[in-house]
Amino acid sequence: MKSKIAFIIFGVVSLVACNDNKDAETKISTQSTGAIDAKDWKFGIALWTFHTVNFPESLDKVDSAGLKYIEPNTFHSAGPSLKDSLIGRLSPAGIDKLRSMISDKGLICESIYIAGDSTVNSWKKQFDIAK
Repeated sequence: MKSKIAFIIFGVVSLVACNDNKDAETKISTQSTGAIDAKDWKFGIALWTFHTVNFPESLDKVDSAGLKYIEPNTFHSAGPSLKDSLIGRLSPAGIDKLRSMISDKGLICESIYIAGDSTVNSWKKQFDIAK
């Protein structure tokens, strides 16, 4: 049963498009040209897109593309400075190091893809990482 729940909860966001303007929905639906005002949207990328490279290298790729918003995942390799551990297995100090890497690039993380698992403790750890 637990694995069925994990599959139900399990999801992926491949493109983050968050909107902070409460009036944007009205603007979009009422514009006669059908154009969407790009300044009202934040476009980002799921780091799964760069799953063949480690976390620091994926940040370099996002930075080179000119994007600012990222969605990391808990099963990405954290890179050589963190012994290539999976993000989901890092200590709070390791997570802080990743947070610094993100900040140093001027990137913004507003969501995280968590893989889930079969135990409550594993889910709790992943949600703690997301916080």
